Amino acid sequence: MFIYPTSYFVVLFSGIEAILFGLGSIDRTWMPKADFNVLSWGYWLHVLGGFFAFISVVALFCNWYNSDDRLDEKDSYDEQGYND
Repeated sequence: MFIYPTSYFVVLFSGIEAILFGLGSIDRTWMPKADFNVLSWGYWLHVLGGFFAFISVVALFCNWYNSDDRLDEKDSYDEQGYND
């Protein structure tokens, strides 16, 4: 249960970091050496990791949402006396 809220925070902060860093790279005064102020492979790996973290949060939410449905079906199955 602890992984659900932490995963949401990871996606949230990853998105905020990617947006701030991407907007900061437009400004040439943001970094001391303006010639090196480009978005390289490290930034895009961070964006890709944030995308996969978002996909995992969606999968965790779907799993959590469907687990309540499965518990209700199991209870109704047990009430019918099939599980002896």
